[in-house]
Amino acid sequence: MARGKKRSAPAKTSATKSSRGKRDSNAQQNVATIERSSPPAQQLEEEPSTDIKGDLRQMLDQLWDDGPIPEPEVTQGMRRILLSWRDVEPQEKPQKLVYVLHNTYQRKQLRMSALTAEDAKVAAFLEAQARQYGFHIGLAEVVCYEEGYGIRMGGHGGHGGYGRHRYGGYGRYGGYGYGCGYMDDSADESDEGWGDTSGEELVHMEEVHESKTTLEHLVDWDGKLLKADVDFDFKKEAAAEQLHKSIVDYGTRDQKFSAYACSTLEQWWRANVLVVWPKRCHFDVVHGAEALQYACKELTATASSLPTAEARNLVELILMRSDLSGRSDAIQSVCQAAVLWRDVTLWLRAVRLCEADRAISMLGVDNAISAIKAFSFDGVRDCVEHAVSEDTNNRSALSFLDLLERKAAEDDSAAFGFVEDWVAEQRSKRVSALKMPTADQDAEIIVRAGMKLGGAKIIEKTIVPALKITADLDSTFMLTLAEEIHATSEITVGVKRRIVKDVLSFAIAQTDFYSTKDAEGTLKVAESSIKACLRTGNEPSVAEVVKRLVDFNGIEVVVAQKRVKDILLPLCGRVSQLMGDRSGGKAASAVKSLCDVTVERYVPQLAAPSVRVNQADIDNLLDAIAMSSFSILSIMKQVQTLNIDVHALEKFITRLDERRTTGALRGVDAGLVDLVKQYAQIADINAHSIRLRPAVVEALAFCVRLAVPDACMTIVERTVQRHSAEAGNPEGAIKAIMKYLPSTLRQFGRAPTDPEYGMIYRYIMTFWVDVKVTPLRQAVPNVEAANAAHAARMSKWAQECNCEPCMSLRGFLEDQKETSGYELWSVGRPKRLHMEKLLNKYVGCSQVQYETTSGRLQGLQVTKCQPFLFASRWKVFKEQGDSFLRSLEVSNDDLKIILDADYTRIMQSLRGEGITPAPKRPAASHPAPSGSSSAHAADNAEPVAKRRKL
Repeated sequence: MARGKKRSAPAKTSATKSSRGKRDSNAQQNVATIERSSPPAQQLEEEPSTDIKGDLRQMLDQLWDDGPIPEPEVTQGMRRILLSWRDVEPQEKPQKLVYVLHNTYQRKQLRMSALTAEDAKVAAFLEAQARQYGFHIGLAEVVCYEEGYGIRMGGHGGHGGYGRHRYGGYGRYGGYGYGCGYMDDSADESDEGWGDTSGEELVHMEEVHESKTTLEHLVDWDGKLLKADVDFDFKKEAAAEQLHKSIVDYGTRDQKFSAYACSTLEQWWRANVLVVWPKRCHFDVVHGAEALQYACKELTATASSLPTAEARNLVELILMRSDLSGRSDAIQSVCQAAVLWRDVTLWLRAVRLCEADRAISMLGVDNAISAIKAFSFDGVRDCVEHAVSEDTNNRSALSFLDLLERKAAEDDSAAFGFVEDWVAEQRSKRVSALKMPTADQDAEIIVRAGMKLGGAKIIEKTIVPALKITADLDSTFMLTLAEEIHATSEITVGVKRRIVKDVLSFAIAQTDFYSTKDAEGTLKVAESSIKACLRTGNEPSVAEVVKRLVDFNGIEVVVAQKRVKDILLPLCGRVSQLMGDRSGGKAASAVKSLCDVTVERYVPQLAAPSVRVNQADIDNLLDAIAMSSFSILSIMKQVQTLNIDVHALEKFITRLDERRTTGALRGVDAGLVDLVKQYAQIADINAHSIRLRPAVVEALAFCVRLAVPDACMTIVERTVQRHSAEAGNPEGAIKAIMKYLPSTLRQFGRAPTDPEYGMIYRYIMTFWVDVKVTPLRQAVPNVEAANAAHAARMSKWAQECNCEPCMSLRGFLEDQKETSGYELWSVGRPKRLHMEKLLNKYVGCSQVQYETTSGRLQGLQVTKCQPFLFASRWKVFKEQGDSFLRSLEVSNDDLKIILDADYTRIMQSLRGEGITPAPKRPAASHPAPSGSSSAHAADNAEPVAKRRKL
C-alpha cells in the first residue's frame, strides 16, 4: 500500500528546533541496560529475503492503515526479514536501517511514550519483533541539509517589489536572477548577517549546490541518549524509496539566508525515524569507530571469576566482528576473561579469530604465560608453539623463551615442568633457521641464544652460516653481530678473532656503499663499517673499507664532488671521534688516506658557486686536515688563492679562531691574519641591515674581534673610496661606521687611544671634515651667522601666522636634510598669495625661489637656492661630526692623541673658529674632494621635489 498522504498543515507534536548542545555525555551506558535477555533460538525455515531494506519498508508501509495489524501474515513476513538479516550471510548487509515516522517531535521529548497513535502503532510492532529475534530498536532524527540559490514566492522583494526573487549569488544589488531579492534594512540580520525566512512556503530552493544527510540524537525506547551523531549511509541504510521525499513529506523545515551579496540560502529538513539494528552491530552503532575498543574496555572492567550474562554478551559482540585480526585489545580482553573463567575453548577461539598465533608478540607474553598456568601447557601447546615458530621477529621469540626459563626458575609448580626440554628444542629450531633480523638489537639476543645452546661452536657453525644464506640481509646487522661476538667474554680470544674476522669480511664484501642508498644511508653504513673494524681490532679491514669508498674510477666529476661533500667529508668528522688517540697502525694509515683524498678534493670546492658551505662542513674539513698529511698552514695558503665566497671564508676563519683559542690549533696566527685581510677585501660594505646592524658594521666588527686593525682600515678605506667614486651615492655606510665603531671597539676591549685603532678614527674624521664640512663652509661665507639669522626669521614668521599651509612650508624651510624642492598642491589662490607674501617678507628671493602650479586649485612650488641649501647641509654634517667625536667618550687630551696632527684643523672646522686648508693626501688611500668647494657641493644633485596635498 502507499504511504499516508501528506499533511496539509503539519500537525507538529512539538517544535523541531531543539537544542544541539547535548552530545555523547549520556552515551556511556551500562551494557546490562542495553542488552535484552537472549531471545529463544529461532531458525529460518523459508526462503531468505534477498532485499532486506526493501522488504522491511514494504512491510511497515502496510501498517499505516486504520485497524488492527493483520496477523499472522505481517508477523511471519517480519520474522523472515529479521532472521534473514541476522543469520543469512550475503555479501553485504546493512549495519542498521531507518524508517521515517509521520510526525516530528522535540528532541527532549523523543521517546516511545510521546509518539502519536499512528507512529506508536508501527513502532510498537517493530519493537516487539526486533526484541524477539535479537535486534535493538531506537528513535532518532534525520537531518537533510541543503545550500544553494532560493526563490521567494511573493512577499517583499527589495527593489524588485512583489513576485519571484532570488537569494544567493549576485542578487543583493540587482545583478542576477529574477530580481534583487536582498534583505531590506528592517529585516533581522542576527547571527552575523544571517536572517530567518518567515512563512512555510515563502522561499523555495531553486538550485542546490551542496547537500548532506545525517542521523542525529539516537535514543533508546525510554528516551535515553545513546549517540549524538551516528554514522549514516542513507543510500544503504534508509528503508525508503526516496528518503529526501519522505523527509519533505513528513518532516519540518528551517531556513536562513545571508543579507550580504554573493551569499547563500540554507535550509534544514528534519524528520524522526525508527532505527533498528542487529545485536552484533550494537557497539558499532552506539560507539562508531571506537566500538571494538569500547567493548574491550567494558569486558575488562566487568569480567569476574564467574561468567555473567553481560560478560558473555560482550565476548560474543567482540568475537563476531570481522576486524579482529591483530587487535591486541580484543586478544587481551577476551583471553583474560577466558583465563578467569577457566575456559580453554574460549581462549583458543579468541586467539585464532584474532590470528594472534601468527607471532608471540601478537599473542602477548603475559597472555601466554597466564594461559599455561590456567590450562596447563598441553592445553595451549599447539597455539604457543605455532606463535613462536611463525614469529618473524627473532628477538620476540627468543626473549619469550628466556622469560619462560626465568619463570620456571622462580616457580616450582608443575605447570612449568616442560620448560627445560621444550625451550631448548625451540631455541635450537630458531637459531638454525633465523628469520630476517629486523633491528640491530637482534644481534645481542641471537649471540646469547647461541651461547646457551652450545657456546662459540653453535655461533660459528650454525648461526653465522644461517645468516649468510639469508636473502637480502642488511650488512649493518652483521657489523653489529661482529661487535657483539667481540664483546662476549665467554669465547676464547683465538676463536673470537676467527669468528669476528669472518663476519666482518662477509659484511664488507656484501656492502655496496654507493648502490641505491641516499647519502645519509651510505654515510651510516660506512661509519658502521669503520667503527666495527676499530672496536673489534680488525685494523686491516679499515683499509679495505677506505679503498672502496675513495675509488672514483669511471665516476663523473660532478658525482665524485657530491660524494666527497655529502659522504666523505662528514665521515672524516665522525671517524675523528672514533679514532680517538690512535696515531699509528694500519687503521691510522687508512684513515689518513681517506682524509688526504677528502681534503684534496673538497678544498677547491670552497670556491664553487654551486656549493653551499655550512659550519658543519668547516668543522669536518678541519678534522680531516688534522688527520691528513697536509698541514693547516698549507691549506690556509691554498684558500687565499681561491676566489672563495665571503660567507664561506668567514665561517672558515671563525672555526680556525675558535680552535686556536681552545689550543687545538697552534702556529696559525700569521696565516689567520692574512685570511682576515683577504676577508676585508671582499666583505660586504653596504649599509643595508644584516641581523641587527648594517652589513659594513658587521664586517668591521668581525675584523675587530679577530684583532686585525689593518683589515679594519681596509674596510673603512673601501667604504670611503666607494663614496667618492659614485656620484650622488648616499653616505649611509660611512654614517653607519661613525655610529657603531666606538661601541664595537668597546665590545671587544679595544681602546680608541690604541695607535692601531686611533688611525681609523683620524682617517674618518679627516675625510668627514675635508670632504663633507669644509667645502660647504667655503661655499657659504659666515655660514653660522646665516643659519642663526634664518632661525630668527622663522620664529618671527611663526609669531605672525601659524596656519596649516604656513606651518607646512616652514617645516620644509627649517628642514636640515638635503631636500631642495617642495610643492603644496591645491591650496587655492588666496592661500598661495598669503604664503608668497610671507616668503618675500621673511626669506627673500636670494634664499628660495617659488612658482605657481596649475590644477583644479592653484598650488605653490618652492625650491631652496644653492647657498641656502648648502648652509642647511653644513649644519647637518657638522652635527654628525660632533656626535662622532662625543661617542668616543674620551677626554680632550686623549682626543688630541687620537687625532694627532689633524686635531687643530678638525676642531677649528667643526667649531667654526677658522678654516685650516686641508692637506693633500694620496688619492689611492685618502681621497680628497675634487674641484672647488662649490663644485663639490653641486655634485650632490638635488632629489626630485617632494609634494604634499593639503
